[in-house]
Amino acid sequence: MLKIGVLGTRNFSKGKVDIIHKFDSVKLVGFFSPDKTLHDDEPASGLPLPKFTSLEKFCERTDAIYIDEPDAAYFDLLIQLLKKSKHLFFEKAITFNAQQTSLLLETASEAGVHIQFGHLSQYNPAFMAAMPQVSQPELINTQLLVMPTEESFKTEVINQLIDDLVIALAVVPSEIKKVHATGVSIINKTPDVIHAKVEFINGSVFTLMGSRISSVQHHQTEFFKHEHYIKVDFTGQRATGLLPGMENRETAQLKEFTTKPSNALGSAIENFYNAIAFNKAPGIPVFTSFKAIGLARQILDKVIGSGNANR
Repeated sequence: MLKIGVLGTRNFSKGKVDIIHKFDSVKLVGFFSPDKTLHDDEPASGLPLPKFTSLEKFCERTDAIYIDEPDAAYFDLLIQLLKKSKHLFFEKAITFNAQQTSLLLETASEAGVHIQFGHLSQYNPAFMAAMPQVSQPELINTQLLVMPTEESFKTEVINQLIDDLVIALAVVPSEIKKVHATGVSIINKTPDVIHAKVEFINGSVFTLMGSRISSVQHHQTEFFKHEHYIKVDFTGQRATGLLPGMENRETAQLKEFTTKPSNALGSAIENFYNAIAFNKAPGIPVFTSFKAIGLARQILDKVIGSGNANR
């Protein structure tokens, strides 16, 4: 039985509790909030789990920590948790700097524990259906458009794009050659729109555009290669493509891939459990995750350097 405690409470809904409770081999034991100003009447009080006020007691009851609200301000606490031999699962990735990344990996290795990021896009049914056909693409094009809400403004655009960076790094077997990026701050102090181009040594190119000021909610990635075209619609959970040997190639009629219903968070938690219990390699290695975080930092630095976005 893997006992999981949740660090942070604001975004951890009853739906997430229900998803994790479906696993017989995993047990949620409670919450701990690093924010000392929160009290028992905050959002966690509506969930059927205890809220710990002591970090020591929280650690005594847990084997692994689910980081619900990734925040660079928690970094010292994360190091403490690793030193206490706690596995860490980040629901979302954040832009740790190079020094922080190195220290996290070093501490986890010394403690013999796992770090894993959710990267929920990799468990989207459309991507899972198309993934077997995606191999060494020559061009990748991603669009992530988010409608403006109070919640969307809490997460920087570059953090919203990290899953897409991970996917590109996972399917392109090459090191990065050059990064171009620009962005614009429209409403917020941090960039609201980012456009980037990543060139790989093998000639592959990855372009992406992310915006948190859009009239529509839209997330899709296209993969291009000689005789191959695959489009993954993450929002609509549909995948279509043109592949070698297809009879309808000349009429340019796209084939729709068959998708199977799945729960992204449930799949990620199962992956995390298997990595710990059976030492199975995660779907996305942690080094790829941190490489994507490093690339995100490069893009953000380029955006700030462009002079169009203020920090």
